[in-house]
Amino acid sequence: MGSRKGEVRMSAVAGQFYPGHPGRLTETVDRLLGQSLPRALEGEIVGVIVPHAGYEYSGATAAAAYRALTGRDWRRIVVIAPSHREAFPFASLLDAPYETPLGIIPPDSDFIRRLLELDPIFRLSEAGHRQEHALEVQLPFLQSIAPRAALVPLVLSDHSPHALERVGRALAQAIMERPAMIVASSDLYHGNDYEECRRSDRMTLERILEANPERFAEALARNEVQACGRGPIGALLVAARALGATHAEVLAATNSGDVTGNRQGYVVGYAAVVLLREGGAGRPAAALSEEDRRELLHL
Repeated sequence: MGSRKGEVRMSAVAGQFYPGHPGRLTETVDRLLGQSLPRALEGEIVGVIVPHAGYEYSGATAAAAYRALTGRDWRRIVVIAPSHREAFPFASLLDAPYETPLGIIPPDSDFIRRLLELDPIFRLSEAGHRQEHALEVQLPFLQSIAPRAALVPLVLSDHSPHALERVGRALAQAIMERPAMIVASSDLYHGNDYEECRRSDRMTLERILEANPERFAEALARNEVQACGRGPIGALLVAARALGATHAEVLAATNSGDVTGNRQGYVVGYAAVVLLREGGAGRPAAALSEEDRRELLHL
């Protein structure tokens, strides 16, 4: 399943986390997006946080975020995922196409190269990409809403505030030069207590809604919040602030107990969140004017 530069990273979890048959997968994604009602947002979208469980569990929640991104001809999407299987002390980029049953998503090699130039924390590597579901499950949604977009696949294992600050700042700089949308992949609470899941997720979302990476990092250090994608969320918060984000909105939130109706035993929390900056209602921040871009680069 490994991929060197230029080699296709073959689908690793099709048929497990989402349907493996192209027709059934298209039908599932279309149904989930169709069931998600559009919302008027107060600001421009800078990035989104989406869950990464199997579609039967978190697909409807993820669809709420992707529905908010529809209606624009996206050309590049940065997907930041946590590493569930491997540990490594760098930010892992894969400059290779990703495959799903819906086809191939090409990498944005120019954007990837720019990140490598901006900070040595980024490396080209298969680490974190070989079997990682947290990144792959986002791709069929992206293939539906942004069929012409190239992919910047980024997997994080180092979740230290210093590392996330470097990753977020480099992402913001690259996006100022080459507009992109950031997708941070994360589930929330994991544990055996349904009521604790609700409490924990409420606390986690309160911290995310502050759109303040330092406050989020402090809450993590005090074990006040829980998110398996704390690294992607932290990096997004840093990048979003540098790109002018001032607030966030929760589009959907649930947990596996609510989805299945079984509130006994293991439960996982899910949420779809958008990071926003002041501007036209719902207009994605990737659509910066030249004047905006010059001002952000100056800052």
